[in-house]
Amino acid sequence: MKKLKTLLIISFMALFATPNAFAASGSLSVSSSSVYVGDSFTASVNLTAVAAWSVKVTASGPVSGCVINQADATADANNANKTFSAQCTATGAGAITITLSGDATNADGETVTLGGTRTVTAAVKPAPTTTQKPAQTPAAQTPETTEAPAEEEQKSNNSNLGELSVEDYAIAKTDDHNYTLAVPRITDKIVVNATAEDEKATITGGGEHELKEGENAIKITITAEDGTKNKIILTVTRDEACAAPAQNTNKGDLNTGLIIVLIISIVINLALAITFMIFLAKKNKKPKKHNKPDDDDPFTGGQLDGPQKNPLIRN
Repeated sequence: MKKLKTLLIISFMALFATPNAFAASGSLSVSSSSVYVGDSFTASVNLTAVAAWSVKVTASGPVSGCVINQADATADANNANKTFSAQCTATGAGAITITLSGDATNADGETVTLGGTRTVTAAVKPAPTTTQKPAQTPAAQTPETTEAPAEEEQKSNNSNLGELSVEDYAIAKTDDHNYTLAVPRITDKIVVNATAEDEKATITGGGEHELKEGENAIKITITAEDGTKNKIILTVTRDEACAAPAQNTNKGDLNTGLIIVLIISIVINLALAITFMIFLAKKNKKPKKHNKPDDDDPFTGGQLDGPQKNPLIRN
């Protein structure tokens, strides 16, 4: 009976007794177990239910970085979960060993030792493979076509003279390259007008030219688009014996006469209009005459001396 009672008590205590749910712990992990040289990975330490801790992570092998060194405690001395990480870079091919050391203490003051290792393998990155295309057979190859250069537009060689004239004078043509003109001695300058037959050609020698006494050679040059030149010579002779052109001498007098005639016509028309207006005004102001009976006129009933008779009635 005593044994049965003892077993029941032990069973009851075992049923209601709970293990410590806040035991501190820690673990080490890596983001990748194999990398290429030059690649990076992450080493992490995860702490659970800790109020204080001292954690250290070191690495060996062809690696840089990968160092964790943390020692601290929670502000309120209560348990908390913590995670610490470090960046690691593989600097060569081979095995990289990550090592965790240290300890952690929970809020109840229980301390556990931390430890563990992780291995990461670093390898040289293989060169990219290229797929070689099969060579084309000569029959399958498409021959290259070379475009012929565009033909340059042919330039015009037209250097012919279009028109040649001198203001107020008529010139004489000797041949296709020579023209002549005679002017009076009083003419000391002339204006030459020259055009080319082809609009793409250029021409020089036109414009105003001063004249000396005697012969004056005026050169006119027409240059075609392709550079072909055509030279024209206008020989102007300044001679006292030559009479001045009539249109040039009388032009000013003719213009003056036309202006005078126009002014006289306007004055005459204005004078006629004013005279007509005065006549109308006087006519409208003249008083009307009333017919009065003539005393001596038997037809108007005037009184005459002695007895009056109607002259239309015979005795």
